[in-house]
Amino acid sequence: MKKSFFDKIVDHEVRKRARNKALSDHKEEICLQQVEHYNNTTKITAGVVFKGHGCILDQDVTKRVQEVHKMRQEKEEARAAKRIRLEDDMKKKVEKTRSKAEEKWSTEDYKVMVSWYKRPGDSKMPTTKAKLKARYELTSTRREDERNRLKPGEQPAIDDDFAADDESVAAAAAAATAV
Repeated sequence: MKKSFFDKIVDHEVRKRARNKALSDHKEEICLQQVEHYNNTTKITAGVVFKGHGCILDQDVTKRVQEVHKMRQEKEEARAAKRIRLEDDMKKKVEKTRSKAEEKWSTEDYKVMVSWYKRPGDSKMPTTKAKLKARYELTSTRREDERNRLKPGEQPAIDDDFAADDESVAAAAAAATAV
């Protein structure tokens, strides 16, 4: 049985009214389900908004996203402030050490200077004054800007003692596996 155009319009309006009535009857239930779902959600990312059937949780979500964003910003600002503070403290220590004559430097002074010139790839910091002095003499020609990476032409400072230890460990491991 074919329906006329008028019958199709009437059927569409009847379905639309039934859908709207069902939604209005269950509006509170739907809102409670959405709030429960929101409360069960543990991860919320920026820009996420839960919407559904006329019940919008924008305010709660927006407030939570803003809190998380603010906490992240504060944490990043604290990290940056700490890096700057540590860098300033290190600069003060270096200036204090440089103000002394090198012959009067203590082990602590050499540690400050060696850590000032330390770059990624360098071996562990020596512990004795003689080794610290040797490391300082090896690395003191490095540039002081951008201390967090090696510049073109700079080589990492690797102590022979640590390299020898690494080779002896590797040799012992090879001998153990050969047996």
